[in-house]
Formats: sequence, structure tokens, C-alpha cells
Amino acid sequence: MKILCHIIILNLIIITSFTLVICFDREHLLSSGVRTAIDYDVVSPERIKFDGIIGQNNMIQENESDIVLYFVDSFLQLHIDIKWPLPFSLPSSIISTFGQTNDDIEFNLGIDISGFEEDPVKAVYYGLINRIENGEVIIEHRFRSPTWLHENIPCTKIWHTIYSNVDTDVKVGDEVYAGQEIGKLKFMPSSNYQPYLHFEVRIGSPCSLEEVLQNGCLSIGYDPHVHPLLLMKTIDGPEYDRPEINVINDIGPISDGVIEISTPMSQPNLNRFEVQIIGKDKQTKKNHIIDFNLRTSFSYFNTMDKLKPHFIPVKSASGEGLDNKMPLWKTRLVIPASWVGHKDRYDWFRLVVDDIWGKKTSFSFTSEQTSW
Repeated sequence: MKILCHIIILNLIIITSFTLVICFDREHLLSSGVRTAIDYDVVSPERIKFDGIIGQNNMIQENESDIVLYFVDSFLQLHIDIKWPLPFSLPSSIISTFGQTNDDIEFNLGIDISGFEEDPVKAVYYGLINRIENGEVIIEHRFRSPTWLHENIPCTKIWHTIYSNVDTDVKVGDEVYAGQEIGKLKFMPSSNYQPYLHFEVRIGSPCSLEEVLQNGCLSIGYDPHVHPLLLMKTIDGPEYDRPEINVINDIGPISDGVIEISTPMSQPNLNRFEVQIIGKDKQTKKNHIIDFNLRTSFSYFNTMDKLKPHFIPVKSASGEGLDNKMPLWKTRLVIPASWVGHKDRYDWFRLVVDDIWGKKTSFSFTSEQTSW
């Protein structure tokens, strides 16, 4: 009995502490003073309809837990109900992924999925049509729990999916369900590829960062885009193993290091990269972090500082980042010699790569020149 009491007390302490941490995080976010498009939302018939429909379908109930979730966990809650937006194209049909594209400057805010003209385009999740313009359809959805993207942004339950290059007959305010057809894929004359669906996911607002008070869309002061593959289930198996990492060019006093990183074509889902210089005492002497979803190490215009570790796309005849011989996505990380600066005899390097769900891969390497 005495031991049982201790266990119960311990559990209560753990639960209480956990709740306090959640409340602290949420209160910190809500008191940050940053406003989103949600703060400016006007109660409209579409919004009333949206709230009513959600209540009827038990997607969000008034008594639902208000525990704040990180956006990755909120998407994991939805995986069982998510549908692929272009059902006639496999995930391996992705021709351009989230992040930098071939021009080495532009940041792709979504993924591009190749298909054929008139292929059906389907809603990935239940929601309401928010906006239709120039072949673009935006659907508003709800998370099951309050969700935050990072500490400078208040939490929200609203997220959006964007489908571009689509002919559609749906109307603003229409209710759509997961897997429901919302239009047909159309060919864009300006495209260098065959017809493709450009697909984006935005948290908290239908607005991109570039949109400023146009068409009723209010700029929110941050980029709401996250990697669209967060919507898809993680798949275990040999094809979906950890990324391959290889040294292409050795780091030296006047030579930039180049690391090549490869993933399966159907899962170009890497997100966070940390370059570390480790000393003889195994302590980190210097590090640099790149995070696509949070835009860590990116400028306001999504460009990178070339004086620090940065990416260069791998160009090939088969398209952006694709391997002609092997079905792999490839990208290259440059570690400038000027960023390294000084290297002691026993210093070594480590690259830690996280995919969009936080699965880590560590790769250690050194230089042919022991010190400089």
C-alpha cells in the first residue's frame, strides 16, 4: 500500500507538471503580441456554416481538450483521414519538393506532382472552399487541437491546403470531404514539365507572406507554409530507410566541404540539418542549423547566407534533384572553409539530419588535413 501511494503521487506530480508546461507554452504564445489572419476574421455565413458542420461531424467538439500540440503532432492526428491529392499519380511522381529549387534562389513553398491533363484533383481532408483564383483552389481545414508553429506565433486550429493548376466548378463556401474531386488538372503553357499539381499546406492563414491586403487576404508577418508531406503517413521498410550521406569534397583551409544527401524519390522529406564541429573533449565548438519548416537560417525572402553552411541543388537531365540511374532525390550541403575558420588536430565534423517527423540520422567525418 505504501508503494502504491508513492506511485499515485508520482503520477499526479508528472501530470500536473506536464499541464503547467503546456499552459506556459500556450500563454507565452498568446501573449507574444503577434497577430494572425484569424484575429481579423469576420463572422460570415461561411464561417458559421463551417463551425456548424464541424460540430455535426464530431471533428471538433466544445469539450475537446485544449492541450496545445506542435504542428507535427497535429498532422499525425489526421493521417488516418488524409487522401492523396492526385490519385492517378504515385508519391514517386513528385518532380519538385519543398525547399530550394534548381535556380538556387527560389524556395519552393510546396511540392509539384506530375500527372496528365484532366486527371482528377481531390481534397486531401474535410473542409470548406476558402478561395478560388486563377486556377488555384484554397480549402480551409481545422486541426483537432490548438496548434503552434513556433514560439513567435499564437496557436490556431486553422490550416489550409492550396491546389494550383486546376480547372474547377466548386464555389467559395462549398463543403468538401477527403477524397472528393474538386477539379481537373490542367496544363500551364509556362511550365517546362508535363501537367503537374502544385500543392501547398499553410498553417494559420490562407495568405502567403508576399500577399499584402489583396483580394481580402491579409499579410500576417510570417511564412505559414510547411512541408506538405507532413500530411502523409510515415512508411517503414527498406525503401524508406534513413538518407544516404556521402562526402563529395573534403574540407580544407581553402576548400569548401560538400556533402551529398540522398532520399527515395517518393519521400523527399528531410527538414532539419545541423552541422557541428566537435572538439577533442567531444563538446560542440561550433554549429549551424538549417530548418526548412521554421525557415531557420533563411532570410525574409527565403534565401540563404552563402558564408555559412547552405544548400545547392543537384542538377540533372531528368529534373530537379533527380538521379538518372537510381530513384533518389539528391541535394548537396556546402560547408564553407571560411565558416570553419580554425581546425585543431583532433576536431571532427558531424551532420545531424532530421526528417519532417523528427527521425534523426547522424553522420561523422573529418578532413584529410588534420589542422589549419
